[in-house]
Amino acid sequence: MTAQGVGFGKEIGLGSARLTAKYGHPDLSMSVKGQEFPAYDSRGIQGMGLAYATSNRGACHLRGYTVASEVLGIPVKTDPLVAEGKPELVKAFQDATAAFDSAGICIFTSFAWGLADVQPQVAAACGEEFTLEKLNEIGERVWNMERDFNNQAGFTAKDDTLPKRLLTEPAKTGPAKGLVNKLPEMLPQYYEVRGWDAGGQLKPETRARLAYETRDPRRRPRRRHRGRDAAQARAVRQHHDRRRRAGTAVLAHGDSLPADRQGGRGRHLPAS
Repeated sequence: MTAQGVGFGKEIGLGSARLTAKYGHPDLSMSVKGQEFPAYDSRGIQGMGLAYATSNRGACHLRGYTVASEVLGIPVKTDPLVAEGKPELVKAFQDATAAFDSAGICIFTSFAWGLADVQPQVAAACGEEFTLEKLNEIGERVWNMERDFNNQAGFTAKDDTLPKRLLTEPAKTGPAKGLVNKLPEMLPQYYEVRGWDAGGQLKPETRARLAYETRDPRRRPRRRHRGRDAAQARAVRQHHDRRRRAGTAVLAHGDSLPADRQGGRGRHLPAS
């Protein structure tokens, strides 16, 4: 029913964030930025709560798996029940994960490998010297580029949060009994460690340090037509402009797909 969008299956296909909001109970959705939680209750793993809240793709254990340190002791053991030191830990895991992903290496190899093991592989593949410091910087730059993309798409510091239940209702059993996630304590420190302002935006000095410039996503680079004179290049641009306008007309009159197929953004696509 869900796959076919039939009956209540269509409602379930909205995802828990949109479904619970539709019926007036958004706090019931255990999600961040619309992405549902994986396995971990962040009241018992403080760093994982901060990682969920600040992940660029919403609650995800594949963007900063601090469980490795807080529970498994990889590469070092940290106390999962305390907030102290977690902003630095989360940043380190997030940047390292971005570097692993950029290298095309499965993140699960990080249980055995660190960036020091990945660095010579990247250097061998790219044919130039990639120092460990450079690899770390690449991971940090990638994370900040994703953050900046989200900021330009409308995400703000208000989206760096957890479900109210995890911030106000203490755990009732287990080692974390009586604890809530201490995100309000950790988040400002995390922003400071990241080099972001209080609104979760990259500071100018952070952009300068990472040699990263923001580009207007609405501007498309102009293509250079080599070997053509100005008149030919102008004719080609006019041709592409006509095709884009024609495509826009089709999109404007296309049928609207159901929300479970269009990401709930209400955009119109061509009729099939």
